[in-house]
Amino acid sequence: EKLKDSAAVALAYSDIGNTYTRVNKLKEALNYHLKSYALRDKLGLTEKAAGSISNIAVIYKQLGNYKEALDYMHRSLKIYEEAGDELRQASVLGNIANVYLNYNKYQPAKDNYNKVIRLAKKNNSNPLLASGYSGLVKYYYQLNQFDDALKFGLLAAKYLKELNMKAD
Repeated sequence: EKLKDSAAVALAYSDIGNTYTRVNKLKEALNYHLKSYALRDKLGLTEKAAGSISNIAVIYKQLGNYKEALDYMHRSLKIYEEAGDELRQASVLGNIANVYLNYNKYQPAKDNYNKVIRLAKKNNSNPLLASGYSGLVKYYYQLNQFDDALKFGLLAAKYLKELNMKAD
């Protein structure tokens, strides 16, 4: 019972952090996600803790602290790799790629977008496939390689259109 209450408190902290993120109060959001992570880690809720770590990473990215963002992203990636959760790995790899792109570190960005695409194909995940292709659009666009940006944009649009059709 105490474990459930503590897990519920950790979830509440995460929800509060997400709400603060939504209204762009990032320092408050970070505080609650750190609390959520600490409690989940203490309780041994490893995959839930990885979710908190990912939330912390995203906030650091939004704050422009790319070094911290990458540190937290790699921590969550390691947990998802150990758990064998390839879909969450792909999601984190996409976030890592986006940070590298913000850093103008183009090759690591491209490598990570390609990992997203490989994992998405392996797991038949069209949303992640669209995300990986969209990442490559941003990559090639920043390098002024517009033919390649267009090529991957059309691929992303194909999968996004299929997703929209299924949602109707």
